[in-house]
Amino acid sequence: MADALSLDSKGLNAEQTLAKVVAHIRGIQRACDFDGSLKRFGVTEINLKEAIASVKHDVLYILYPVPEPVIEMILRKAL
Repeated sequence: MADALSLDSKGLNAEQTLAKVVAHIRGIQRACDFDGSLKRFGVTEINLKEAIASVKHDVLYILYPVPEPVIEMILRKAL
């Protein structure tokens, strides 16, 4: 993910890299006034499978595929 976000992770271990990625994403969320909840976009438990399908059609998913259970876990945490 660090590579996808053009973040320099040289010399960092996996945990440090993840912390850097999370901090970067939170910064983007703040800049966009996004509270992290997907509910404002209409994503609910009822249409979660549709949301997963949408993620799998995104160009970044094509370049950096993530297993569907991971996508589901991320989306559930963002509800």
